[in-house]
Amino acid sequence: MKTYSITIKPRSPFGTPLKGDTIFGQLCWQLVNDPALAAVPFEALIAEYAATPFAVVSSAFPAFADGIFALKRPEAPLETVFELEKLNRYTYIDKHRSKIVLPAAPYMALRIRRID
Repeated sequence: MKTYSITIKPRSPFGTPLKGDTIFGQLCWQLVNDPALAAVPFEALIAEYAATPFAVVSSAFPAFADGIFALKRPEAPLETVFELEKLNRYTYIDKHRSKIVLPAAPYMALRIRRID
């Protein structure tokens, strides 16, 4: 499946958060209202979706210049996923006794680069 990055430029406030299912629903409505956008009718696309999805949509993330995206910080407790000792809400120590400090903000800025 090909991967696309789509930039949304809102002209008004959003009524709901930009979650993947909301964006997918809007994509489906657009395909229904403008059948010329897809090579096959929407009914055929959605009928086969469970076996062969025509699109998988993630939640929206803010993007900045130079390929930097603000991704939501993982919500799983890190000490349950990695071998870490929790010191306080944002500070951990790994098995090599190196200190790991998470940002207090709910989003982290990451630079996305394609590695071939």
